[in-house]
Amino acid sequence: MRKTILANAAMLGLVGAVAAQEALKLVTLLTAPEPQTQLMAMAPTMQAAQQGTHILLSAPAGDIALVDTP
Repeated sequence: MRKTILANAAMLGLVGAVAAQEALKLVTLLTAPEPQTQLMAMAPTMQAAQQGTHILLSAPAGDIALVDTP
């Protein structure tokens, strides 16, 4: 039992070291059809865009990516 606890503790230490080296990424999923909701979701995303973000626009929210909205 003690070996298992020590092995798990060692693995957690390694995982923590690897996680500390990886940069955090922001993923924004936006599906709301309401323009106000889209704006509230995109404002913090655009602020974080300089650090690298991924944005998924689906359903009616995809219309904000169009030049001429339907």
